[in-house]
Amino acid sequence: MSEKKSKNWLNGLLLSVVLTVIYGIVAPIIITGLYAEIAILIGGIGVFIGSFIFYFVFIFFKSIQKLRWLFGGIALFITFTIIVNSDLDLYVANTFNSTQLPKEYENYVSVNTDEPIYFGKHKMQLSFSSYEPIKHFVSSQGNLIVITSIIPKDRDFKEVEEDRYGGGTQMYQDFTTYKLNKDGAIIDQYTFKRTRENFTEILFDDYIVNTDKEYFRTWVTDGDTLKKPIILLNKDYKWTKEQQIAAFGDAYNTADYYKIEGHNYASQGMKSSQEIIYFTKGKWYKLFIDTYLPNRNERNDDLGETTYLANVFGKYAPENYGDVPDWGSFTPIYFHRIKLDNITHSIGGNSPSSEEPSWQGDLLCQLAVDSDTLKFKKSFWFGKNGSSSKYYNANGTEIAKLKFELEQDYYPYFYYTSEKFNFKLFTTNATQLYLITPVK
Repeated sequence: MSEKKSKNWLNGLLLSVVLTVIYGIVAPIIITGLYAEIAILIGGIGVFIGSFIFYFVFIFFKSIQKLRWLFGGIALFITFTIIVNSDLDLYVANTFNSTQLPKEYENYVSVNTDEPIYFGKHKMQLSFSSYEPIKHFVSSQGNLIVITSIIPKDRDFKEVEEDRYGGGTQMYQDFTTYKLNKDGAIIDQYTFKRTRENFTEILFDDYIVNTDKEYFRTWVTDGDTLKKPIILLNKDYKWTKEQQIAAFGDAYNTADYYKIEGHNYASQGMKSSQEIIYFTKGKWYKLFIDTYLPNRNERNDDLGETTYLANVFGKYAPENYGDVPDWGSFTPIYFHRIKLDNITHSIGGNSPSSEEPSWQGDLLCQLAVDSDTLKFKKSFWFGKNGSSSKYYNANGTEIAKLKFELEQDYYPYFYYTSEKFNFKLFTTNATQLYLITPVK
């Protein structure tokens, strides 16, 4: 090997070492999070090899007196990288996107308003708003029961704001239950103030039951908010094993409603501890069990507990309980693209966040109400990746072809009508409820 080549190899090696050392000092400051050490190691190897190769590329272009070609190519590469990793592509897309809404869709209204919306012979009014998803069901007396919640302002602010359960659940809430007659008028209401120590009022159809505080209310049927005591069985745990097993079997076989709480196994020297809350022959009971129930695993944990089923629409999302919603009266008409933007997705922990180009716009829909048609719009984001890509690429009226998929993926709207009521229910948001009534 000639002296010149040996010198080039030595210089290339020296350059690689210097740049790798500099990288090793700077990288730990810039690269953090999960697998950071692996990323730094791989990056260091890349810097060493890349700088070594670049040195000889530089020598070659210098020897043929074409260095400006090299640096021109580098400049183009850097420019391209900046464009790809900046919002310039979004700017270009938004510049050439036609945001002009066709005239035939200009009369579609946003339902996000407190003002009444009139269409044909009907009026729609936002009647209820809530912090948590609104619950509603039809009582045995034919009244619509609606349950909403708010963050209370009449209690200690710091206590309310800081007392959150796992997953961010707001423990302190005021739950108001309304009773509506067949014309949609509120004929009664009562409020339950939930705290960490008392947050277990649940529904068993017409009964409101607090399993921890051991009371129930008959307000749904008779308007009585008085707490009525649940009959307690074996609270002193003096029953024999055989008596407890027999009582459980009787409760299971005769109860109209029941709920099982606790664990059916002994653990760390502790006995099995279970509570069976059930309703039979017009009375509520709470049975205390401290023995293993051999047939417990064959039983359903709940019978008739409707707290999570209280939704006349069916369900608000795929993971909710309830029947499949009836979307037969809806027709998606047009998707109006307004703005393309990058949406950041974060799954928490040490996992890195990601960005996804998404179209923000208005989904225009129609709802058939008797002989009238409600023309409304709802704000929507459609991402470029995954299953949402088909909506991202759908332009204008093409969204109508995706009605089935759209409703299955997004649950965008709900409608409920019954011969029992002289009103109808509508929503595009689980925390809001609209009443549609005839114009008098």
